[in-house]
Amino acid sequence: MIFGRSSELAHLSARLDLAYGGSGQIMLVSGPAGIGKTNLLDCATLSWESRGGATLCGRSPALVGHELPYLPWAQALDSPRGTLSTRALENLGRAARCLQSDVQGGPRSQAAAFWQALVRTADETPLLVVLDDLQWSDDSSLGLLASGIAELPRAPIFLAVAFRVSPDMNQSLRHLWPEWERLELCHHARLSALEDGAIVQLLKKAGYDGRTEELLKRAAGNPYYALTLARAASDSSRATLPASLLDFLSSQLILAGEDVRRLAQTVALAGGSMEFLILARAFGGDAVSSEKQIIKAVNQNILIFDVSTETVALAHDLIGEAATHLLGPEARASIHRALALAYESATQDVPFRTPKMATHWREAGEAPRAFEAYLLAADEASSSGAYKEQWHHLEQAMLLSERSAPASEERRKWMNHLPIAAEASYRAGNAAMAARLAQQALDSMEPEIADELDLAERLVQYLRWAGDGPAAVERARLTARRAGSAEGVSVLRKAEITATLAGALIGSGQAEEAMEAAAQVLALCAEQPGDRSGQTRANALTTTGIAYALAGRIDEGVEILDQALALARQHDAGENLLRTLNNHSFVLQEAGRYEAAAGDALEGYLLAGELHLDLGVNGLCISNLVSCLEWLGRWDEAMTWVGKGLKDAVGYEIKAGLHGTAALILAYRGEQVEALAWMETALKDIRKSVLPGVQFQLTAMAADVALASGEYVNALNTTVQALESPALHEEPRDVLYMATLGLLASSGARPFMANSSIEERVKLLGTAGLRAAAENSGVVQQAWATTFGAAFAAVSGAQSTPEWLKAAQQWESLSNPLWAIRCLNAAGSADLHRNRRRATRLLSKARSQAIALGASQLIQGIEAQALSTNLVLADQVAPGKNPSLPWGLTARELEVLEFLTHGASNRIIGRELLITERTAGVHVSHILTKLRVKTRAEAAAIAFRERMKVAAE
Repeated sequence: MIFGRSSELAHLSARLDLAYGGSGQIMLVSGPAGIGKTNLLDCATLSWESRGGATLCGRSPALVGHELPYLPWAQALDSPRGTLSTRALENLGRAARCLQSDVQGGPRSQAAAFWQALVRTADETPLLVVLDDLQWSDDSSLGLLASGIAELPRAPIFLAVAFRVSPDMNQSLRHLWPEWERLELCHHARLSALEDGAIVQLLKKAGYDGRTEELLKRAAGNPYYALTLARAASDSSRATLPASLLDFLSSQLILAGEDVRRLAQTVALAGGSMEFLILARAFGGDAVSSEKQIIKAVNQNILIFDVSTETVALAHDLIGEAATHLLGPEARASIHRALALAYESATQDVPFRTPKMATHWREAGEAPRAFEAYLLAADEASSSGAYKEQWHHLEQAMLLSERSAPASEERRKWMNHLPIAAEASYRAGNAAMAARLAQQALDSMEPEIADELDLAERLVQYLRWAGDGPAAVERARLTARRAGSAEGVSVLRKAEITATLAGALIGSGQAEEAMEAAAQVLALCAEQPGDRSGQTRANALTTTGIAYALAGRIDEGVEILDQALALARQHDAGENLLRTLNNHSFVLQEAGRYEAAAGDALEGYLLAGELHLDLGVNGLCISNLVSCLEWLGRWDEAMTWVGKGLKDAVGYEIKAGLHGTAALILAYRGEQVEALAWMETALKDIRKSVLPGVQFQLTAMAADVALASGEYVNALNTTVQALESPALHEEPRDVLYMATLGLLASSGARPFMANSSIEERVKLLGTAGLRAAAENSGVVQQAWATTFGAAFAAVSGAQSTPEWLKAAQQWESLSNPLWAIRCLNAAGSADLHRNRRRATRLLSKARSQAIALGASQLIQGIEAQALSTNLVLADQVAPGKNPSLPWGLTARELEVLEFLTHGASNRIIGRELLITERTAGVHVSHILTKLRVKTRAEAAAIAFRERMKVAAE
């Protein structure tokens, strides 16, 4: 029985009647875990079957990152319920076969064949299709669902779809369901918390009528939570605890040792929250409340440091949590004071000793001692390079100082720590907070002029990294004026501060003014001998070179940076040389000279190691090197450096860039599952970044990975959303990259979206791309502009082959094989119905280059298109003949093929090669396509005949 859902049940009944009468319907059911979505679906099933209809039920398991294609649909077709005729069962069998093999004509034809079989089944017996937990679904299943909605109005089919709306839900579903709910045949039931009366009815029906007020308060309207709490508090409930909660207990406590189990039981006996009640039942205790028992546990057990440090830490956490949430103020302060003293007297090897001591002093109300402990914890974190932890501890100290009296010792000490806190915040990735703290230090302190100028220069840096270019320029101007008017400031120091102003002007796009400031620096340094003067001149030349590059005069910028690099080598073998190398590499990339840029990045990395600079510098050099290697198609080298870089990287932006580049390489190698996992990590990193430009670049890479993985709707919507936020991007070439990806994705998304939605998105992409293409700056941007123009012409139905060929030539001249291949492939595809001979030549060339690159995803796409259009590419044999090996197989595919000769399953292949079972299946699919066979046995037979085993070894 279902309680408190009368409105939802009424809507459900009406929609079921419509669907059973031949007017198909879809009902979306959303809400948090435990709110009753599955119960509502069960009601739909019972009502439908009582009418005489048949039911297909499937769900998506939580296989995040390892989703299986069409799994919920396969489950639904596997166990139909209700009376079905022989003809209806045959049609269901046809639908199932559509999911098991590729249909000629691609995904659109596959979806059409599937829904044709399903509609024919419904014509025999009305169908209810229930798909639960679609927040974990794969894109293939969602695409199939989306393509069938157009079939519903003419068939007696009721689609019931349940999902949770959460940040980690399938991104395609996030974009699709708002479009569905606008349809007249769709109703969206958003389930919210139940009223108290419904919860009371539910508990009475379950046979529980005790502590109702307490249960209502803690269940917060969630029926699952209410029943779980009732079971946990029931005397006879130990055997009926949900397995998931028992698993949680065992992972946290059972392996921790007898001492912790005793302490946990004591905490549970005094507890009142859901977790503690369940804990008490699991250990056979009674749920009672007693401050004395907790205090006794602390005095007798928790303060003895003669057990493992892990046990001590867990025991402290359990008791501390109980004391914080369950006891009165005096008892709570007493407990935390005892815990703080325990940590204070403990040895240094106890994990997180100082931070936990600080936390317990704070909870005990001992603000001065907590303040000192947090400062000590920050110093310890700084010495180990843990900048994020250092800033966290300083932030806690800051909060405590703000609550203290203005003339207190804590306030005075905090003011002295402001510069340190600003730098810690900056290193932790919070440049905006760093700028605020540095400004506060300048306003409240009276430092010597040298210290004042140093801090002001750092403030300029913080403002630039916080994305506030105008404020950075204004502060840099003030600092330059202050340096010019103050006594005792040397000419070289004035030159250095003017160079900082030039850098700020560069960051805000004021190239002409930056060059003027750089000229002033050179004039100030002209008559100043020595290495320091040489370093400052090198910095000024570097700024000038970058300014020329930003102004579109890239070749001149390279020449000036060549001079800067020579000067830096002559006068500085340290950090200034490293900075010049990085900037030189940047401008070389703008000039399309990626081989030379990679050389600069490698030299910078080696130099950083010799200087024993912090890990962040190493990570920056490796990030630059990885980008160059990926561009050049040297993917194996790039992946090797990604591994090194992730060990050295400190900033979120660098980590995100490395993860994103690796994801892109894996996606085009055909390892989509791993690629999506790497990109998910990259996006988690970049959400913590404060740099809009970097966020935009990573978003474009995420769209590219989605496109390579066949997630066309996700790729299209990602590009559109990014371009709708103009504050997030500045570089025209990044905009062109994003717009091009969106246009390419729009073709693949057409089977899953309404034409009006596609056209609306294409219009936005076109507007953004045309605006960016008008800003002509350098050969790299010219290549992007040509590629965008070709893609825009293709989606507009115009002749695009000449533009694609021009773009391919530009990418080849820039040594970018990936985009050269993609443009050749697009040119060949555009020519299929105009000039098949030229199309064959272009696709053959694209395929051979993709084989050389190791881009399995591109190889598969080119060969699938050739197969569907009956093209025979160069170095291929005609259909029906066995190809000669290795014939385009990658090294990994050769390994997989060898396993096939032994009859190995995908699971065994994945286990032996340390890849996922799904990735193994993808490799097998690629092998069958390349060998033009249908079964694994045929592939194995060919391998035997051609002595493939020897070739793989």
